[in-house]
Amino acid sequence: MQREFWQAQWDKGQIGFHRPNVNVLLQDNIAYLEHARRVYVPLCGKSLDLRYLRERGHEVFGTEIVTLAIEQLFAELGETPRVSKRGPYTVHEVPSLTIFEGDAFLLTPEHLGGPVDGIYDRGSLVALEPSTRAAFVQSFERVLAKDGRIAEVVFAYDQTKVDGPPWSVTAEDIESLFGKWADIRVVAERDESVGQRMSDAGVSRITEYLYGIERR
Repeated sequence: MQREFWQAQWDKGQIGFHRPNVNVLLQDNIAYLEHARRVYVPLCGKSLDLRYLRERGHEVFGTEIVTLAIEQLFAELGETPRVSKRGPYTVHEVPSLTIFEGDAFLLTPEHLGGPVDGIYDRGSLVALEPSTRAAFVQSFERVLAKDGRIAEVVFAYDQTKVDGPPWSVTAEDIESLFGKWADIRVVAERDESVGQRMSDAGVSRITEYLYGIERR
C-alpha cells in the first residue's frame, strides 16, 4: 500500500475522503447487513460509519495504515483502546470495535479470531490503484464466511477525464473482481456531488453505487 502518500494526506489534513456524516446509502439500506454479527471495514480511517455499525449492535473490525487516523478515531469516540500486537498488526481495541493498524492486504481470519459474516466497504476500492484491486479483494475472500455479505460502496464517473483517487469503479470492474465467487446486484444508487477538481476536468456526473455481494 502507498503508506507514505496516505500518511502525508493525514499529516496535512487533506482528508476530503473523510465524510462528516454516516454514509446515506449505508443508513438507507442497513437491512442488507442486519444479519451480520461481525463486520469488517477495510481502510476505515476514522469513519463515522464505524460508530454507526457498532451502535447498531455489530462487532466491528477495521484496518487502517495511518496511526494518526486511529488516534483521531478513538479521541473522537472519547475512549482509550487497549493496544497489543497480533501478527503484523498493532491492534487497538475497545468493546465491539477493533482496529488493526497495518497492511490490509495481509489480513486473515486468524487475525480476526475467525471469519466475518459481513464486510462494509466505502472508500477502499476507489482509493486504491486499479492494478492492486484484485489482490486486495483476495483479502475479502479470505476473511468472509460462506454465505457472508459485502456492502460495497463505490463511485462511477468518466475516468477518461481525470485520474483518481478516487478512482471510478464500474459494474464491469465489480463483476471481474467478485463474480467468480459471489452473486452481485445493485442495491441502491444516488448522484454524488462533483468536486472542484473533477468539475474543472470536465466531469459532470458522479454516481455512488451500493453493490450487494453475496458469497456463494
